[in-house]
Amino acid sequence: MWEKAYRVLELCRTRISEMAYAQFWASGVRLRSLLERWEAGVAGKARRVRAGFPTSHDGMVKALFADLERAHFILCTLLSEIAHEFVGMPVRVDAQFVSERLSASRADLAFRYALQAGGHLYILIEHKSRPSSAVGLQLLDYQVSMWHLSGEHQGGRLVAPPLVLPLVLYSGARRWDKVADIADTIRGESAAHALARKLAPRQPVRKVDMLDAALLRRFAGNAEAWAGWAAMMAGGRRRIGRRQLAAILSRLRGSKRFAGQVAGYILVTCTRQSKMVERAIEATLQAGGSIVKRAQHYKYYEGEAAGLAR
Repeated sequence: MWEKAYRVLELCRTRISEMAYAQFWASGVRLRSLLERWEAGVAGKARRVRAGFPTSHDGMVKALFADLERAHFILCTLLSEIAHEFVGMPVRVDAQFVSERLSASRADLAFRYALQAGGHLYILIEHKSRPSSAVGLQLLDYQVSMWHLSGEHQGGRLVAPPLVLPLVLYSGARRWDKVADIADTIRGESAAHALARKLAPRQPVRKVDMLDAALLRRFAGNAEAWAGWAAMMAGGRRRIGRRQLAAILSRLRGSKRFAGQVAGYILVTCTRQSKMVERAIEATLQAGGSIVKRAQHYKYYEGEAAGLAR
């Protein structure tokens, strides 16, 4: 009923002018109000369904690091050369206390480790699903905010910044060999441009290729970390094999919330294989039916909302 009413209202709004629309319908104001309520309802339903599981790569990264034990295992694996210096579990750093821009970002994460030698190490995690030339400048902005927030000050001036390690997680299928330095973002052929590039601060960044199969094998010690990382690999390529899907789902049988997040993310990203993925989820996971139903509702309402935006 509502769908038919909406289509009629859309036809009236697009085929005739606003003035003719108001003249044609004696209750034009009421009809416009009804259309606006319908649009708000579609967007609201999409948001409510989206809250059940990640519907983007950024959302899956946040879900992957949401559990501190899982985050600790992943960070120790990625930073194995210094992991022996960590004391205890990491502490999540609230993004709003680091930077307003970091707080506004959907994927950036920050953790703090105590070190055996004293002091702390801050790890800033930035996720990218496509190559970015500005990521070095973006992470430098976060680092400076962290330095001023947690560094040692004397007379209101920063004298000893804390240790901050920027980490870029890349899940895109396009090749990205080198993270651009800040100097690379300065474009121009004049002598002033050349001098500015020469004097620009260097911002070395460790980039982690999430599609690297060799890296995935290092997560074998934690079933949820392995499953989430493998799901990110599939989502980055927008396709998944039957054996890979079976391996992911088999490792998620012991979890409930995270299993729903991973399965829902795969359903939303690997859309060309949706029927195969749906059958596997329903057959493997205890709540597989409800996960599939939520994903179907999300796709429907998201498609409706996208149609309204055009």
